[in-house]
Amino acid sequence: MTKTLDDAEDMAARGYKIFPLAERNKVPLKDYRWRDEIAPPLEEWDSAWNYAIDCGQSGLVVIDLDVPGGESSFARVSNGETVPDTFTVCTPRGGRHLYFRGNMRGGKSGMLAKNIDVKGMGGYVVGPSSVVDERAYPKDPAAAKTVKGGKPYQITVDVPVAKLPDWLAGLILSKLAQSDYGKGWAAKSLDDLAAELADAGEGERNDCLNRVAFVAFANPRIDDDDARECLTDVALGGGLRAAEVLATIDSACRAATRERDS
Repeated sequence: MTKTLDDAEDMAARGYKIFPLAERNKVPLKDYRWRDEIAPPLEEWDSAWNYAIDCGQSGLVVIDLDVPGGESSFARVSNGETVPDTFTVCTPRGGRHLYFRGNMRGGKSGMLAKNIDVKGMGGYVVGPSSVVDERAYPKDPAAAKTVKGGKPYQITVDVPVAKLPDWLAGLILSKLAQSDYGKGWAAKSLDDLAAELADAGEGERNDCLNRVAFVAFANPRIDDDDARECLTDVALGGGLRAAEVLATIDSACRAATRERDS
C-alpha cells in the first residue's frame, strides 16, 4: 500500500469520510458524484489515486490558508484571539489546512478574508500524503510551476483536532449571514425565521439555527429576548441538544452585536 493510501486508511480510522480523487489532482474521479455515492473499499482503490475528506460528513471545519497572503490575512482577522493547537496539514504550495471540530457551512473563496477559504458542510479538503502536480492547476501556470513533478500534502502538527473556537465560529457565521441578509433575509419576520428553522432537515438544523439567529439578532425590528425564546423552542423541538442550542444562539448573538456595533 502506498503512503497516500496508508494515510487514507488512517483518516478513515479516525472517523472521517473519505473518497477518491484523480491521480495527482484535487478533483474527484470522472463521473464520481462524491456527495451522493459511497466510496469503494480502500482495497479496491487504484494505488495512483489521491483522496479527499468530506468536511461536513466528518464533522470538520477546515480553515484553508492559501498562498500568498493567507497567513497574514488570518493574523488580521484573528486580532489577537487564541488559535488552539490543532491537527494541521501543509499544502504543496506552502499553505496550511487547520482542522477543527464543528458543523458549519463553508463559503465562497475569500469570504472570511483574502486568500482564506472555509471548508465545511458541502466541501472537502485533499487528504494528507496526496500528491499533486501540474495537472491540479490547468488554468494557473504560476501555481502549476510550484508543484512541478509532484508535491505532497504533509501533516505538520499531528495532535487531536481542536474544537472550532467560539470567536472564529462567530466570525464565519457573521460572514455567512451577511450574505444571506443581503438576499432578502432582512425582510423576514421572526415567524418566518422560525418556520425556516422548523423546516430544516436533519444534519442542517444547527447551521440553519446559526443563520436564522444571526439574522434575528441583527434585525432591529425583532426583540432579542423574543428571538432567543422562540428559536430555542423550535430548535429543541427539532431535536437539537440544549447545550448545542445555547452555544449556537449565544455565538449568533455575539456575532450580530459585533456587526451592529461596527
